[in-house]
Amino acid sequence: MEYASGTDDADLETLISPRALSRKRQGWPMQDCSKGTYRFAVAAAAMLSLLAVVVAFATTLDKATAPGESSHNAHQIAGSTVGLFQLPDPSKPGQRHAPPLLDWIHLLAIESKKNNSLQATLQHVSTTGPHSLTLPRKAAFDPPQAMLASPIGKNNTRPLQAPATAKAPDTRTRRGSFFVLGDWGHDSMFHGNLADSSCQKAVADIMLAKMRELGDVKFVINVGDSFYPGGVVSKSDPQWENKWRRVYHQELRSVPWYSVYGNHDLYFDACACSADPSYCAQVNADPNNREFFYMPNRTWFKTHPELDLEVVGLDLNTVMVGWNPELRSWNFPWWCRQHHCHHRCWGNLRHHADYAVDLLQARVRQSSMQNLLVFSHYPTDYLVNGGRGPELLNIMRGATKQHIEYFGGHRHGVDQTTTASIAPHGNWLTGGGGGWGADTPQQGFVVGEVNQDGTLRTYEVLVDSASCSR
Repeated sequence: MEYASGTDDADLETLISPRALSRKRQGWPMQDCSKGTYRFAVAAAAMLSLLAVVVAFATTLDKATAPGESSHNAHQIAGSTVGLFQLPDPSKPGQRHAPPLLDWIHLLAIESKKNNSLQATLQHVSTTGPHSLTLPRKAAFDPPQAMLASPIGKNNTRPLQAPATAKAPDTRTRRGSFFVLGDWGHDSMFHGNLADSSCQKAVADIMLAKMRELGDVKFVINVGDSFYPGGVVSKSDPQWENKWRRVYHQELRSVPWYSVYGNHDLYFDACACSADPSYCAQVNADPNNREFFYMPNRTWFKTHPELDLEVVGLDLNTVMVGWNPELRSWNFPWWCRQHHCHHRCWGNLRHHADYAVDLLQARVRQSSMQNLLVFSHYPTDYLVNGGRGPELLNIMRGATKQHIEYFGGHRHGVDQTTTASIAPHGNWLTGGGGGWGADTPQQGFVVGEVNQDGTLRTYEVLVDSASCSR
């Protein structure tokens, strides 16, 4: 059963009997005194008949309550129903006068013919299971907010609100959702096989559509390479506006973007030359500042108890060339050779990578959340060759307290087949944001949905390959 929302006095007038409406508009009394006795008799008979039906139904229900269901006392149900016919006290200020009794009966008759509202009420009371539900009296006497209505989709209806004494059942199928995206900050001068930003914009468009479809996206995980070719130099860099805010709709940026650095983000950023995060142009520790990403440090974690999960962001930029075991990338960050502070760059990257492994090990041991969402800029196959990469993989594989879902980019596509397994847990390549290039036709992003029992479902959403043709 539902109540209509947004019903105003004009809507109410159309539901009152034509004769009563005519008298109301002419300023006449709403009751015909010459026929008052007859009307009172009809009203009383109607009230008594309805009350008898309700009492008989409630008594039967009381006797037939199945194990595990809430019992409904006959006098409670009958009392709530009788309350529908009790007029408010006109002496109380601010309390709206109800239509005369016969007009209420006529109104109920009209609505009963439209959608059998009274029968639906009784069915609702008998099938609510463990939640005992009675009609709130106040709502029954505030017609503009509480008129009986037809099913959803008609007459601008809203769901019936449970009384304060009963907990409304949660009908949602999940606790919330999130997106994962990477490698998206297209530059018109320096790029790979994507000559323009049409692929990035196509991904942004379907992200917005999916966000509106789901209606409960809590955050976006951004695995880096956000600003090709070399990152931003400060928070006033125009690339924030041109490559992020103007591409991704404000709705998409109304939730936090949980981020880490990619290798392309560090070339121009002073973060590569300093161990102090305050020098980092992308670091932002204020989760309410949606003008920038949320990245409180180079490696960090954040707990979401309402979703029963924890987000862990790792800076692993030592493994940029991790695909080649001969380059020993963990101990020798190759791209630092081109940086003006290459000696400090090497030390900083190695320090951050070591800290990332230690932090993940601590979170696996200490976190009480059911899920750990772990991400860095690099896919798991980049962690196989040397250094502490295999140690990090074994930490995830050996986790028994939580489910781990790992996300990495750097390679420009979306799949679960080209990465190194961390079974029994899951991992994704999520570098299909359409920024630098399209290594495969599979460009898009990943959606995660957290079910009511805390279990996690992930799947890809891809754009038409024609939007990202190579």
